[in-house]
Amino acid sequence: MTRTLRDSCRERHATVSRICRDNWVGRISGRRSTPSTLRPTGSRDQAILLLLATTGIRSKKLRSLVLDDIRRRDAQVRVRHTKARSDRSVPLMREAGKTLADYILRARPDCGSRRVFLVHLPPVRPIDGSTNISRIARSALQRAGIALNGPIAAHLIRHSLATQLVSR
Repeated sequence: MTRTLRDSCRERHATVSRICRDNWVGRISGRRSTPSTLRPTGSRDQAILLLLATTGIRSKKLRSLVLDDIRRRDAQVRVRHTKARSDRSVPLMREAGKTLADYILRARPDCGSRRVFLVHLPPVRPIDGSTNISRIARSALQRAGIALNGPIAAHLIRHSLATQLVSR
């Protein structure tokens, strides 16, 4: 049987609803869904997940964040060149800020790049493709017991935040 666009949309909506219903944002800090922060990549992945879940930032903008975009004292993250072609600041929640600072200060490899999130395998370089971010998000959702049928895990987290904000 051929899947229709309506079926696909219904499936995606059900997944977003489940993420919201299960309070995935709250569970992201729980042991079952948390990457091991004992490893540098676990610290990075946790910072990525918390930023995705609490700011609604797009994967592409997350990958393009530079160290100067993080303003922890002001509890802000500057997102450059948004879809509206302007910069904007989004609130940086306390736990996300703490996790991000921990990654930058303790786990982020030294390299010449000012980009925040790096591939830790040699050669150390900025994360450029959306595949890495989606893999991190998909893995966390699966650890939290949320099955995904499509490839866009990071975008589903963004949509679940929007759904939660609208329903308040």
